[in-house]
Amino acid sequence: MKKLFYFNFLIICLVFSSCNEDVEKINSPIIGEWQQSYYVDDWDKDAVTTMIYRADGTMSYFRTIREPGSEEDLGYQFYAEGTFLIEDGKVSVPDYQYATTMYTASGSYVPKDELFDNPASFGNIPFEVIEDQSVLLFPRGCEGDICFSDIQFKRVTN
Repeated sequence: MKKLFYFNFLIICLVFSSCNEDVEKINSPIIGEWQQSYYVDDWDKDAVTTMIYRADGTMSYFRTIREPGSEEDLGYQFYAEGTFLIEDGKVSVPDYQYATTMYTASGSYVPKDELFDNPASFGNIPFEVIEDQSVLLFPRGCEGDICFSDIQFKRVTN
């Protein structure tokens, strides 16, 4: 009888674990890892902003600081992760958690586990994937009270 219970329990676990495979995959050229890197004179460091969009509808968005020309991250300025939607040529992140350092503008950075929660709004931002899907462009414009110039990220991986 005990063996029958464990066998039935195993079958139930397998049935419920297979339900995750029913998640609809997102098929969009935005799927992949994108980076924007630039040197900041005042900090004498490189700032590297990374966006990762996954086919399961989850994303990560973070900025790390590096010594100029290095690939090693010294620490984080912010880190966000959540779920994203694509509608009418715009990407939105309605459900996410965002953490940051106290003084991002001054070039401060800390280990990821020392960032603190900070409520923020991602908004609905128009995007284009251009140049053989190697550049992710957020064109200049305004979303509510927030205005920005063209922001380009280069594809790191698909």
